[in-house]
Order: sequence, then structure tokens, then C-alpha cells
Amino acid sequence: MLSAVWNFLKMPEAGQEYSIFSFAIFIPMFSAPFTAVILGGEFSDNTVRNKIISGRTKTEVYFSYVAVSAIAAAAMCLLSAAAHFAVGLPLLGMIRISYAEFALLFVAGILSTVTVTVLTAVITLCTHSRAAAAAVCTVAVCS
Repeated sequence: MLSAVWNFLKMPEAGQEYSIFSFAIFIPMFSAPFTAVILGGEFSDNTVRNKIISGRTKTEVYFSYVAVSAIAAAAMCLLSAAAHFAVGLPLLGMIRISYAEFALLFVAGILSTVTVTVLTAVITLCTHSRAAAAAVCTVAVCS
């Protein structure tokens, strides 16, 4: 949303297509420590053990964590794009690229964000320390 305002102030003749995909850069930076802290809390609070004792396999528990992280990242991307359109349409106007190209770039942005989030979930599931997982995931995404 801020990138739409920034683009309008910097170059008002540019359309939304230059800033709409900024979520592919910023969402992984926010989701990496968030995923690490939430999933790391599952290990430090020993709730994973309770889920396994209740009859779930480790594979089911781990895939459920990865799936929830991926869905949350995709939802954040969609909300970011909706907020960008809400601000960007009045300021910048409609997009000037073809709808097929826009859809392809949008899906690619969501898939790249989901991929990074899944990788941070896997890194978090391999470490049992909340702080170490958050540090490793943040450094890996921001570098």
C-alpha cells in the first residue's frame, strides 16, 4: 500500500504494475520470523509431543505446519495486493500491462512467497530453539 503512494509521489505517470508485486519482497521478510516464532513455540511448549501422543504421525504434524504456513503466506499476499489496489487505483489508475501477463506475474509472486515461507517452516522444524530458528530464517530471507 505504501509502495503505491510512493510510486505516485515519485513518478505519477507510472502505473501500478511497477509496485503491485512488492509483496513478493516484503511478505517473506515478515513471515520468516513470524513462522519461526510460532512453530518454534510448538516445540518449546511441547505441544508437538501431545499431538503425536494423540495418534498423529510426525509426518502429518509437520505437513500440517507447512500447509498452514503456506496458506498464511498466500493470504498475506492477497491482502497486500487488495490493499494496494484500494490505494493504487485512485492514485495510479488501471494497470497498463496485459491481464494475462499480470496474472502470471501475480501467481509467480505468490508462489515465490509461499516457497520462501515453506523453507522457513522446514528450517524451523529442524531446529528446536525459537530464537535460533528466528535468527536463521531472518538472515536467510534478508540476505
